[in-house]
Amino acid sequence: MWIPTFNSITPLIPHSSGNDPLSLICDDALTASWNNEGLPNDRMSTENAAILTNSTRWPLMIDPQL
Repeated sequence: MWIPTFNSITPLIPHSSGNDPLSLICDDALTASWNNEGLPNDRMSTENAAILTNSTRWPLMIDPQL
């Protein structure tokens, strides 16, 4: 999503493709423990859990699937 923007800005912002922000926030063991506790094993649920655990305040999370 941000790659075209990075490529169009001068001076060029160095970046590497294939980085996943979710992997920087939480590791596979933490994701597995969330899944064992009943969190669905989909990307959106994992992203929401990562946001909730790394927030200093209570974020408003709206589930678009309801």
